[in-house]
Amino acid sequence: MTGSKNAPDRDPERLVREYADLVLRVCYTYLRSTADAEDVCQDTLVKLICRDEPFRDPGHERAWVIRVAANACRNLL
Repeated sequence: MTGSKNAPDRDPERLVREYADLVLRVCYTYLRSTADAEDVCQDTLVKLICRDEPFRDPGHERAWVIRVAANACRNLL
């Protein structure tokens, strides 16, 4: 793991706690399948946790998460 991932704001537990419900709702809205939404949600959260670049601010982080989830759903469709 890189140093940025060990910072409190990059804590995987915080990221999952903060974004799992949001991502799952976004994915289900697109896919209308619980199983597919859960798969895309998991992939999105893994991408977020593994991301090395820092975000400018919390709003940028949230927008990035939503965009990645929506794009993954579109790709699946």
